[in-house]
Amino acid sequence: MDEQELRSIVYLEWRLGRAFLFCAREACKFLIRGTSQGVKCHLRQLHCRRTSDEIGRLIKALDDRGALEPDNGNISIIWLHNFKVSEPIEPFPFLHTIIDEHYGCVYCAHAVKPVNKMKDHYKQEHPGQEITLRYCKVQSLQVGRRFRYLQVKGTTPVVRATATSLLARHANDEQHVDNVVSAVSHNREPNNWLERMGFSVHLEGYDLGLVASLADPLNNSPELSSAVSHLRAVCLRAANRLAADAISNETLLKQLNRRNSSDTTLQTFNWRIQNQTMVKYINSWNHILSYTERIYSWSHPSEPPCQLTENQRVAFANVVSLDWEGASDEEKDAVVFDLIWHISNHRLRRSPFESVLVSACAVLAVDPRNHSWRTSFSYNSTHFSAIIKILLFVIYMRGATAVDDQDRDKSKPSWTNMETRIPRFVDDLDAITKSMDGVVYVRNADSHTTPVTWTTRAQLISKDARMGNARPPVVEWESDGHLRLIAGGGMTTSRRSLSKLMLTATLDAEESLCTLLFQLPGADAADPALDALVPDLSRIRDDRSNLTLGYSFLRHPANRSWASDASTYLTSKIDAHTDLHRHWFIGNAVNADAAKTYESQRKKFMSKLAVAIHLNAGQPSRRTEQQILRWQNSLHGGMRNIFVCNGRVGLRSIWYKRRWTAKNEVPIWRFLPPSLSRLVVLYLSVVLPFSKCLHRSFSNKGNPSCFLYANNVMHSDTKEKKLIDEDSLLSRPFSGLCRRTLDSKLTVAQYRHVAIAYARRFMHNQSIEVILGLDLADDDDGDQQPSTTERDRAEVTHAQAAHSAQIADMVYAVEFDSGEKFNKFLEASLYWHALFDLSSDRPGGDNPDVAPKVRLGIDERVSRLSLLPDLATEKTLRRILSRADDVRLRQRRTRLFDAVEKHRKVVYVIGNEASASVAFDPLSYLHVGGCTVIIQLTKISQERTRARLTAQGLSTLIWDSRSASTPAAVVLVTPDDTRKREWRGFLHRQRAHLCVDLVVLDEAHEALLARREWRSRFLDLAVEMDAICAQQVFVVGILPPSLQSEFFSRLNLRNKGETPYILRSQIVKDNIRYEYIDADPAVGIPPVVYDMTSRAARERRRAIVVSLSHDVCDAVCTTLDVPKYSQQMPPLEQERSFSQWRAERGVLSATVPLTDHIDYQDVSLIICLGAFDYLSLCQQFAWAGKDGQLAVVVLVANLSQLSGEVRAFATSRCNREAISLYLDGKPQTCGLHQNPCQGCSSIIG
Repeated sequence: MDEQELRSIVYLEWRLGRAFLFCAREACKFLIRGTSQGVKCHLRQLHCRRTSDEIGRLIKALDDRGALEPDNGNISIIWLHNFKVSEPIEPFPFLHTIIDEHYGCVYCAHAVKPVNKMKDHYKQEHPGQEITLRYCKVQSLQVGRRFRYLQVKGTTPVVRATATSLLARHANDEQHVDNVVSAVSHNREPNNWLERMGFSVHLEGYDLGLVASLADPLNNSPELSSAVSHLRAVCLRAANRLAADAISNETLLKQLNRRNSSDTTLQTFNWRIQNQTMVKYINSWNHILSYTERIYSWSHPSEPPCQLTENQRVAFANVVSLDWEGASDEEKDAVVFDLIWHISNHRLRRSPFESVLVSACAVLAVDPRNHSWRTSFSYNSTHFSAIIKILLFVIYMRGATAVDDQDRDKSKPSWTNMETRIPRFVDDLDAITKSMDGVVYVRNADSHTTPVTWTTRAQLISKDARMGNARPPVVEWESDGHLRLIAGGGMTTSRRSLSKLMLTATLDAEESLCTLLFQLPGADAADPALDALVPDLSRIRDDRSNLTLGYSFLRHPANRSWASDASTYLTSKIDAHTDLHRHWFIGNAVNADAAKTYESQRKKFMSKLAVAIHLNAGQPSRRTEQQILRWQNSLHGGMRNIFVCNGRVGLRSIWYKRRWTAKNEVPIWRFLPPSLSRLVVLYLSVVLPFSKCLHRSFSNKGNPSCFLYANNVMHSDTKEKKLIDEDSLLSRPFSGLCRRTLDSKLTVAQYRHVAIAYARRFMHNQSIEVILGLDLADDDDGDQQPSTTERDRAEVTHAQAAHSAQIADMVYAVEFDSGEKFNKFLEASLYWHALFDLSSDRPGGDNPDVAPKVRLGIDERVSRLSLLPDLATEKTLRRILSRADDVRLRQRRTRLFDAVEKHRKVVYVIGNEASASVAFDPLSYLHVGGCTVIIQLTKISQERTRARLTAQGLSTLIWDSRSASTPAAVVLVTPDDTRKREWRGFLHRQRAHLCVDLVVLDEAHEALLARREWRSRFLDLAVEMDAICAQQVFVVGILPPSLQSEFFSRLNLRNKGETPYILRSQIVKDNIRYEYIDADPAVGIPPVVYDMTSRAARERRRAIVVSLSHDVCDAVCTTLDVPKYSQQMPPLEQERSFSQWRAERGVLSATVPLTDHIDYQDVSLIICLGAFDYLSLCQQFAWAGKDGQLAVVVLVANLSQLSGEVRAFATSRCNREAISLYLDGKPQTCGLHQNPCQGCSSIIG
């Protein structure tokens, strides 16, 4: 074998004194283990398959060159990581060099992408060495799904001295954010709740200081701490498994939510728990288990408050005796299951405080700070929810593990160590039901209670106690229009004083930002150079529907140029000014003191910005809601909620009290005034990149944070993201601003009551003219007509204030992100800005207490508001879309919009005018912020659809169970994948972020051809589609009216008495000529067919000869000397033949099943050598003439072998009349404006 033939199969490169073999296929390039067995295994795979002769000659050629090693039995994945590379290597010329920053070891050529993986490398390969990293260029060596990164030469840790080069090194850091941990504290008034709970009686006579220390987790043993950590892992596994079962197993979820033996109608169990809440729940159990350990090892002379049962002692002994470092996950599961189960499964017949769990609840009612009893308001009622929720997770995992053991016929159970008689369960539901009966609830005939049933009652008692203590009113209106805050020492507020407060907050934030921008004291943010660099907000583009990881408005294609220049503004300013350079650099290093001071100033600006946003954004958000603002999409933080739209910064949240139990999520929008919006944009585009580079100049650790209020712009803790605490961020700066501006103390909670009162009085029944003081003199009847109704404005202001009862009345979350509701949120914010004179481009406005800079643009604001109702109409939206360059709304697509608006299920018969794969693309534009699920038959169709939709600016995802999937505007999935559990879990997570508002079944006509042995999934798709979304579109290429009833029956479209709406396009086109030739293809190809194909080949027109059998396909290929596309061909040969036809055009010989993969607009000739039936024949004909040019379709078959409708077509005087009657239901003969068929051409002339 010569070198050229060798390189066509494998690349052979020598490095480090050994041979490296890579597959030469462009789409593969996997590293092949350098043994004869490794070469054989790879080249026998489907996509890289070679003949036995080629493999044998290749192995001999490699052996002659000394490139093969003896087989040692190691699999390829182990071999990939075994060979050592001590220094960076020369790049392999045929592999792509990854430019993005990776982390490299300084002692060898090993490299990783996530920095946390380097710790294990140093531990194994360089023990005792300090972990030191460098940024490097790498190449990826891949074997199957495993990768190994090697550093290539050119890697250097040297950083030049200029500030601009400092930024360039870190400008494209990978975004990585972990979950947030935060808490909200409350101050409540005392009450007599303790007596009703019985806590004080139970612990009477005990030293409360000693009692409080019994539940302190700081005293836990290492074994118990490990058990608590594993309990959290069990709960997370349970939540993920429930996510996959949530759609298909509603009965199981209802059983988990059961609290009474007689319950009949139940809501489903809420398994969706925020990471923050999960941490609180596990912390509650951590206190309970700490108390259990104190009772287990009680050594005090006095009696303990309670005693452990024998089973509880054995379960706890198993926990402390387990080797937690060496134990398997199954062993850890068993001891944790037993411990939680036996603590909760305790029959109580005398006092509930016999239970260690109930006794622990009493201990947690003691405040360890002052050794006094808590009140019903200061007691953490989350403890009760945590007890029930975590137990249900354990019951679910315990039962599911038991059923899995049964299915695997395991001799020793992995779900318990203490059961002597192992029960048998029918399924997961049976196991959970039997476990909950007598533990979570007891029957009426039983005389005992349990710790869980006591906890359920304790929840109700605590709720009643909190609700029963009525508070006095917080605010009241006085006769002069001022608002008096009763609970705030009698202070009064007015629109004038609040406007002063809001504008002062914006001025404070602007002054602080000027410091970060290196501007002189007393200057404002209107630096001419910066204004020229960062455009006006009305010119900044953003895509609210873009869910791509790492996306923000700064990455929008229209913003990249100015955003790139803005990110280097500060570093260029340092290089241009000698004093600044001297301040920031000491020799060739960044001045650490200057960086520390700058970071302190950044945090001060964050606090002032948070206060300004809280005051100016409309109805105030809750503190935790504002704390988690995100400016960029991230892996763990989720979708960003800071956008730029309508010339303002918009903040989006779904934070309201019933958000986890309500079926529909309700996005809530708040918009900032122009001046404050610009401060946010300047910070994100100018200050944040500079701060990130300062952090990286001193430490290689950490990942950029996507959170606006991150404690550091880079976070190094892999387990939690650090946010500025609520008191430092908002509470203390807010109180300080109020004392300085209003000469009175006003807390965040008190201001919330004030803001809601102003919204109810001035915004719920007032027009914009009234708010602005522009009373219309020409109004005949004197009535003020608001631009929106009172109810509309009340809805959005209630939503911004997070009033759950009002939010529950709103419908369909998609309305809030696009269309009418979105505009109403914008209008409500504009009303708020106008009410307090906040709408000028610079702060100050008309308020006499603030130095005026630019007056409010009243006329412009009024005209903008007057346009909002028009912008919210469907007609206007369509007009906008029809004028867009990337959306061409044809008449048939407009008809499709109307049908989808009026009907839940639409069958769209599209014909062959264009590919059915993009018939639904304008629908995705109308559902901005939502999600469209498209079911397609093949991966080839999905790739084609993704390319077209991506070109139109729609984020598109091809779902794959083997890889992580992120939300997108369009999700493509195959019928087989819709059955998988991973798909159901993904769909449920998708619903948690977006509203799935449309499901499309592409090529739905295949249901007419589906059989149980071929494409059987089509016959079961109705249930899967109903589970995805109620709004459904069935895209059909052809649907004869005679088969319409069968089509409905096969897809179960007439269930519940609902008949789908049929939207038809004409299928038989004027540019197609229909012909029939009486000949037997098995005997030979008729001369006329040879002439037609030869002419098409000479004229370089596309033509396809479709055969029913592989033998006829081979005969056509040999006779006509054309490429072949057959199902029996290996994939590589198929690709070569198809590539030849794609490049050279001409004629292609194909079999029927593979013509589904051929989608070209310019096919001018289709010759079908026989037909299975009339429907499949029409499908083959449909591939011709899609570009509107003249085309010919021919049926070649023996007339004696034809029957039914195919024979009627063949014997008809006008073939067009026969096929139009079948496909369109209306016979249509050839005319002067049509491409006449064979029988009509002589008559028409």
